[in-house]
Amino acid sequence: MIWEPKDIIGGDLYWFKGDGDSFLVGVIDCTGHGVPGAIMTMIAGTTLGRVVNEIGPSDPAKILVHMNDIIRQTLSQHMEETESNDGLDVGLCYVKKGSQMIYAGANISLFILSCSNITEIRGNRQSVGYKSVGKNTVFSNHELIIEDGMTFYMATDGIKDQVGGDKRLPFGKSRLLNLLISVQGLPFKDQKEAITSSIEIYSKGEIRRDDITLIGFEI
Repeated sequence: MIWEPKDIIGGDLYWFKGDGDSFLVGVIDCTGHGVPGAIMTMIAGTTLGRVVNEIGPSDPAKILVHMNDIIRQTLSQHMEETESNDGLDVGLCYVKKGSQMIYAGANISLFILSCSNITEIRGNRQSVGYKSVGKNTVFSNHELIIEDGMTFYMATDGIKDQVGGDKRLPFGKSRLLNLLISVQGLPFKDQKEAITSSIEIYSKGEIRRDDITLIGFEI
């Protein structure tokens, strides 16, 4: 787990709930950082907990639909005259007992690494809660079979958007994926150290642009 807010508090959130021999794990990237972002993480975390308690953790897409409706109403963003327009990107994985996983995302992808190959499962190309995301917005579940040797990663956009290098360009998704491939086979503790070190070296003293969150796990 890599969780590094840009300021003392921030707009990124990671979330976990056990469900017997199964579990739900999530990564959330809210509007903004610092105090405004932290307020949104409180709303997001509370809403996610409420929805999971009401409908259970086993249908990530349905959870996103309910979160969207509740957050839009909580912030009065279902009303045209409302000036606020805040929301969040979310990735949710429900790991079922045995070897099954159900993933749903709102602008956050799931990366699967196996034998130095990487597969990206894209979430839906819309966020949660914003005024432009209507009440009837539908999100999609992706059902996967978990095989031996697979590792799974979800990340907010803080890493790929971080500026650095000789040309002061963003870290980028390709560089992040190559970094994940390069640390495969290492214990997660060592992976974390290698990833954070690579980000720091690339940044070369540049100001942190956003909160950074990356979670990796294996079954």
